[in-house]
Amino acid sequence: MVLLVDDYDAALIQNQEYSEENMQQFLSECRNLAVHLEPKRNISIIVTSKKRLNDLGPRLNPNASPWYNHYLFRQIKPFDNTEIEQFLQPFLQPFNKPITTELQQAIGEIAGGHPSLLQIASFLLYQELRNTTSPQVEEFVREFESSTRYFFDNTWQRCNIQDQNLLMLMALAKLRGRLERRRYDLKDVDLIFTQNERNLTKLEEQGVIKRTPNNGNIAYLFIYLLHH
Repeated sequence: MVLLVDDYDAALIQNQEYSEENMQQFLSECRNLAVHLEPKRNISIIVTSKKRLNDLGPRLNPNASPWYNHYLFRQIKPFDNTEIEQFLQPFLQPFNKPITTELQQAIGEIAGGHPSLLQIASFLLYQELRNTTSPQVEEFVREFESSTRYFFDNTWQRCNIQDQNLLMLMALAKLRGRLERRRYDLKDVDLIFTQNERNLTKLEEQGVIKRTPNNGNIAYLFIYLLHH
């Protein structure tokens, strides 16, 4: 039996009805199920989380093994262009209406290969193809922005102050230091990114940013929001 627990990080946040003691008990019972009890030979537990488990959860007991050390971490990477095309194909099959290359490219850019965003984009595409002859890129992007605002609000709230500052620097770098009538001096921005390599790696693992080669340097992009 395979037990799949999605959004496992939700069980690592305290609230008024869920204390740290409750959390410790839950994690201990999960560990017992996976490691100590006899059924472990017949069960595999897979959990998904928006952050590494060692960055979450209750305080560790220095006299005991970390509660998460029986998990093997695997990063789920964004879809590449081939996978995006394969993902969208089932939504296109019911219609004899080919979408333009421009729209295909726009979907890849605005979703950034993120499975959740691609799922939203594919639903909107299905709706457009069912109701119109040919979806228009600008209208599609506006609808996508409206439908995914909650997703990016949640992503922003999950980031700490340091991560939020890095993301704002990326946005300013994308705008070449100009925001409305103000200009910002970004001459040391590459040094700041270098000094925060660990934070950037975590943001990339969470699917918030992506790093791409750029003339011998590394370009940092805040997925989707920096494209528009």
